[in-house]
Amino acid sequence: MSVDEVFICILLFYFSVLLSLSVLLLARGSANVRHTAIVYGQLRNTAGTENVDPKYKYPHKPRPLCDGSNFRLRFLVSYFCLKNRRVITNTLPLPSDVVGGLHITKVGVSTPLAVGESGWLECEWADDGDSIYALKWYLGLDEFYRWTPAEDPPVKTFKIRGEPLRVDASASHKGRVRIQAVTLAAAGVFRCEVSAEAPSFHTESHVTYLTVVDLPDEKPRISVPQDTYQLEEVVALNCSSPRSQPPAELTFYVNGEQADSSWLIPHNAIAEESNSQHPPGLQTAMLGLRFTLFPRLLRRGSVVVKCTASILNLYWDSSEVVIHVDQPYHASIMEGRAASSAAVEGSVTSLSQTLFVLISTCWLLH
Repeated sequence: MSVDEVFICILLFYFSVLLSLSVLLLARGSANVRHTAIVYGQLRNTAGTENVDPKYKYPHKPRPLCDGSNFRLRFLVSYFCLKNRRVITNTLPLPSDVVGGLHITKVGVSTPLAVGESGWLECEWADDGDSIYALKWYLGLDEFYRWTPAEDPPVKTFKIRGEPLRVDASASHKGRVRIQAVTLAAAGVFRCEVSAEAPSFHTESHVTYLTVVDLPDEKPRISVPQDTYQLEEVVALNCSSPRSQPPAELTFYVNGEQADSSWLIPHNAIAEESNSQHPPGLQTAMLGLRFTLFPRLLRRGSVVVKCTASILNLYWDSSEVVIHVDQPYHASIMEGRAASSAAVEGSVTSLSQTLFVLISTCWLLH
């Protein structure tokens, strides 16, 4: 074998070794990304009591997903985050017994909130021997609050594009944060992150979900196509609750009792155009009511129809109308009855007179 052939064999050997190592590293990286995503994916949108499957416990410090800190997995993580964004958004933390040291014990938010209202974010932790370096709050991917006990002042706030909320720094301390003037854009995932000082540098995060609603500006409206109705005529009404998010839930009542479901005519909510007074995303809820005006429905000659509008436990309002029965229709009925009675009385009188004449004639002939 010549020198050139030996050299070529050595190059081929090293090339095959490098290729095998590359494939192994790539497979391990992909498995780590998938493993982390599966653990974080066993969750729901709001923080609760659900526990992660015990087989996914971490004996070591978990690295945040989608931060690109692991340069070997940066490409795979970026690709997986783009393909599975909902998995990342719905992340909840590992149970407190999974890892030692600093860990979160409670996280929550005042929900739901109406546009313009204020609420509280709560994040509590246990150090278990670690000293906390910083606590941060995020809305989505944007940090808006940081508490660093070693710095002066310890509380720092950061503006978010669009200003979906404001932070009352004077009322906020540690993991308890006062948020004010929330908008519809503040609805979504809030994440609390705590990190420890050296030597562990352990970092853990926990998420919760805030619901924000935009309440209607006015009472529900009931449209009545005509002023009066006749007995056994069909009555058709519509109720609408304008400009809210989400659309209000509408309910009809007839004479104080909830309307029969067969009388209801559902309508899809109508999307409202945004302007300087109303933000985008508002909708008008609508519900129809159709029933026959039977005599049994009358209460002193009329029927009372009420429509209520409600949104979660934040809003309730109602409107009502009175359906009047046409009075001349009743008068004509009474007049008809009177005429019939008069005709009967006239017939009876005529018959009596005829009988009297016949009896008198028979008596004279006799």
